[in-house]
Amino acid sequence: MTKEIIIDASVAADFVISVSKRREFMACEFFDGTHDFHAPTLIDFEVTSAIRKLLLARRVSEDEAFMALEEHLKAPILRHAAAPLLTRALRLRENISAYDASYVVLAQAFEGLLITRDARLARVAERHCAVVVV
Repeated sequence: MTKEIIIDASVAADFVISVSKRREFMACEFFDGTHDFHAPTLIDFEVTSAIRKLLLARRVSEDEAFMALEEHLKAPILRHAAAPLLTRALRLRENISAYDASYVVLAQAFEGLLITRDARLARVAERHCAVVVV
C-alpha cells in the first residue's frame, strides 16, 4: 500500500547535495519505491536557497550547484500550490513558521508522514501530524 510522504526541504536539499546523505536516505524504508512524495511548491525555493548558500560559501562548485538543482527539479515529488494551505498554516502560527507549517498542513491533508532532518520542526509538528526525523 502506498503511504503518502511529505518531504521537507531539509531532506530534499541533503538528498541532492550530499552523496553520503543520499545513501543514508536510500537505505531508509521511506525510499523503497512504494511511497509517493509530496511537498508544497515552496520546496523548490528552499532547496535553491540551500544550494545557493553552499555555492556562496564555496562548499560546492558552480557545476555541482546547477547539477543539484537540476536533480531536485527532476525528483519525483508531487508539488502542491501554497494558496490552499495558507489558512491552515496561519492557524499553526504560535510555534511553527508559515514555511514549516505548509509541510505540516500538507501532511495533515494527506494523513501522511512528514519526514524531515529538522528535529525542532519534528517536535512541534508531532502535535499535528505523523513525523519522522531521518
